[in-house]
Amino acid sequence: MLKFENVSVTYPSGTQALKNVNLEVKEGEFIVIAGVSGAGKSTLLRCINGLIEYTGAQIDGHVYFDGEDVARASRRRVREIRSQVGMIFQEFNLVKRSSVMRNVLAGRIPKVGSAKALFGMFRPEDKKIALASLDRVGIVEKAKQRADKLSGGQMQRVGIARALAQEPRLILADEPVASLDPITARIVLEHLKAINEESGITTIVNLHDTVLARAFGDRIVGIRDSTIIFDEPVDQLDEGTFEEAIYGAALSSHEYRKVSKRSDEQ
Repeated sequence: MLKFENVSVTYPSGTQALKNVNLEVKEGEFIVIAGVSGAGKSTLLRCINGLIEYTGAQIDGHVYFDGEDVARASRRRVREIRSQVGMIFQEFNLVKRSSVMRNVLAGRIPKVGSAKALFGMFRPEDKKIALASLDRVGIVEKAKQRADKLSGGQMQRVGIARALAQEPRLILADEPVASLDPITARIVLEHLKAINEESGITTIVNLHDTVLARAFGDRIVGIRDSTIIFDEPVDQLDEGTFEEAIYGAALSSHEYRKVSKRSDEQ
């Protein structure tokens, strides 16, 4: 359903965020893009839903969604493609003064239109889908509560529910657990994994934590210095190779084992 073909992205500052990336994603896969901050993970996701169109970035190569080149599609077509792609953000991107329900209903905007959504003119069907989405992530009882009264983990589950309410074919999650404690991070990723397995929604998650990447990814794509350096099923990925590829010489094996042990214990 998704294909990168020799994709390079250069921002107006001259920073090359991606270099000759080639990647294919099949329907229903759960893929972790692993890499340190600044490696190019976020830019890769932005290429998929066309967000980089608005940064002034120069795009070379092709990004195909169902055979259509997203980077060269019209703005109208990009909006149509985005309606099939649910996005989950690191900083939650919730309207904190609004209710949880209102935040989840934002996922229905592509279906009802911005004007009707602005005045809260959602159909009973939309509200039913929003409640079902909250139920999927275990917080339906929070529907009437203000978003700013939630914990960080609950806010991220609202973000997942909002993406689900969109009824997407593809979910993109950009460092969705970076600001959460280890236990809460695992709970959030377990919800994403269950949604992928039960509903067959293709899911791509950016993570810098290699322990979580190995725990949840079916397939791991490693990115370093804006370049894909490996693409392997998790059960075929050697831990030492993974460590060296992602972190390089900056983190010794001894130090890495200590970090991994701490993460597992937490």
